[in-house]
Amino acid sequence: MNDFETHLAQTLRERADTARIDDRLDDVLHGTNAQSSSAPVRWRWLAAAAAVLLVVGGVWALSRRSTNDTVTVPDATSTSMAADPNAIAWQPFAPPPLSARSANLSVSTGDGWFVWGGYTPTDVDPNRPPFDDGAYLDAATGEWRTLPPAPFTSVNGNTGRAVDALWTGSEVMVVQSDGGLQVVAFDPVAFTWRTIDVPADIVAAWPTTNGIPHPGIYQYVAGRVVFFLRPDPAETGQRPLVLLLDPATDEWTVGATPPAAMAGAWWSPVAASATDLFVLDASRVKSDGTCPGSTPLFAYDVQADAWRDEPPAELNWQPAIVAWTGDRLLLAGGSACNGSAPLVAVRATALFDPVAGTWTAGADLPVDVGELRDDPVVLGDMVVAVAADVRPLVYDPGTDQWWQGPSPLAEGVQADSTPVVVAGQVRMWSPGIWRPDSSGSSCCYPTGEAYTLTVPAPERWREVEVATIPTLEPTTTLFTGETMALPTPTAVASSTP
Repeated sequence: MNDFETHLAQTLRERADTARIDDRLDDVLHGTNAQSSSAPVRWRWLAAAAAVLLVVGGVWALSRRSTNDTVTVPDATSTSMAADPNAIAWQPFAPPPLSARSANLSVSTGDGWFVWGGYTPTDVDPNRPPFDDGAYLDAATGEWRTLPPAPFTSVNGNTGRAVDALWTGSEVMVVQSDGGLQVVAFDPVAFTWRTIDVPADIVAAWPTTNGIPHPGIYQYVAGRVVFFLRPDPAETGQRPLVLLLDPATDEWTVGATPPAAMAGAWWSPVAASATDLFVLDASRVKSDGTCPGSTPLFAYDVQADAWRDEPPAELNWQPAIVAWTGDRLLLAGGSACNGSAPLVAVRATALFDPVAGTWTAGADLPVDVGELRDDPVVLGDMVVAVAADVRPLVYDPGTDQWWQGPSPLAEGVQADSTPVVVAGQVRMWSPGIWRPDSSGSSCCYPTGEAYTLTVPAPERWREVEVATIPTLEPTTTLFTGETMALPTPTAVASSTP
C-alpha cells in the first residue's frame, strides 16, 4: 500500500470513528437507542467517506497536474469551527484592507465597524512601530472603506494602551494620552475627522505619570463622554478624577470629586448603565499579608453629577469580567482573597441590582478566567467575553447559564483583539498568537483574520463533542459559604466540534 492509499484508509477510519461518536451523542441528547440510530450511522459513514474521496481525489488530480506543487489535505479534527447550528462558534469574515496588527482600536457604531492604529507584528519589526491607518465597515453593504488620514500620529506601541476610543452616537472619539493629550473624532457619515480642543485647565487637572497624562477609562453615558482617570499609585498627591465632555458643544467640565475611600484604588474596573458609571474599588493584599473581606462599589450619576456608595461585593475581588447586563452589574472570574494571602483564581459570578441595592450569586464559570484582553460586550440579553485563549464565554442572565465556545485559532494563548457587536453580531479582527521569542518572553503574532461569532438562542445551546465535557466537582461559593453543586456538564461544556 502506497502513502496515498495509507492516508486514505486512515482518514476513512477516522471519519467512521467520528460518525460513531456523533451517534452516541445523539443517543444521549435525544434518548434514542443504538438500534434506532444505526441507519443514521451508516449514512454519516457513507457521507464522510464520499467527502474524503472527493477531497483526496482533488488532491490526486492536482498532483497529476503539477509535480512541483505541494498540496496538503487539512486535518478536519484540527479545525475549531463548529458545523452544528446549535454550537457557539467563530466563522470567517472578510477582514479590513489593512496589514495584520496588534492592539488596534476596534469600535462599533451600531451599524458599522471602525478599526484604526495598532502595532506592527513582532516578526515584521521587533520595535513594533505603530500604524496610523484604518478602515470602516458599512454593515448594510458589507464593504470596507479605507479611512482618510487621522489628524494626529499614534505613539510608539511599547508605551502601553495610551490610545483608546468610544462611540458617542454620532462620532468615534479617539483619545491619546501619551505624547501629549490629544482628542479627535471621526464622523462615519461625513467620513471626516475633526480635532477637539482640550483646554489648559483640563490638561492641568489630568493625572500624570512622570509628567505624561495617565491613560483612563472612557464611557459615553447620558449624553456625555465620561473620563474616569485613575492616578498612578507612585504619584503622590493625586486622586481619581472625573471629567465630562459634551460632544455636541465640545464643552469640558470637571465632575464631582470621587469618594475619599477610592483614593487608594490601583485598579478600578468600570461599567456603565444608561445613567450611571459603576466603579469597583478592586484591591490587593495589604502589607501585613491580609486583605479585606469585601470590595467597595461606587456609582456616579452623570446627570446629577453625584457619587453614591453602593453595597460592596462580598469578597475582595479582582474580577476578570465586568459588564452591565441591561438591568444589573455582572462580575465574574478573576482572582480574590478572603482574609489572607495569596490571591486565588475564582469562578464566582455575582450580579448587583442597583434598584434593589442587593447582590445575588450566579452560576459559576466553567473555567478559570484570569484576564480578558478587552472588555466584554452585550449581545441582546447576553454578555459575551473573549478569554485570553480567544474562546468566547457567553452568559445568559435570564437562565443564569454560562457557555464556552471554541477558539478560531489552531494555536494561541493570548488574544489581542477587541470584540465588538456590529449589526447584532459579535465580530473580531486580527487575534494574536503569542509565542516565546529569543529572549524567552512572549509576544504577539496577529493573524490578520476576521471572525463573526455565532451565538444561538440559549435554549438551543448544547455541546457537540462528548470528550470535551469537563468533570466538575462541588465547590464552595465565596458568597454564602455553603457547598453547592456546579451546573450540570450540559450547561458548561465546550461547543468545539
